[in-house]
Amino acid sequence: MRVTPKSLGFAIKYAREQANLTQNELAKRVQVSRRWLSNLENGKTTVDLGLVLLVLTELGYSFDLVKNAGQNLGDEPHQFVRLG
Repeated sequence: MRVTPKSLGFAIKYAREQANLTQNELAKRVQVSRRWLSNLENGKTTVDLGLVLLVLTELGYSFDLVKNAGQNLGDEPHQFVRLG
């Protein structure tokens, strides 16, 4: 599965909703604006990766890079993201 900004945003929104948090509540916890969090959840590519990792940590997720065995590795290994 290829992770895109949109799919990562969807996963974060789902995790936030499962944690019964509003955008405002989560934004306050990680010290970002509600608008920034909304942009993240909607797959906007202008968000800061460090803050994305902070949001994932606050929601109780880890961020792992693992080799995608289904890809032709060639000279450069292809990697994808797994939230766990």
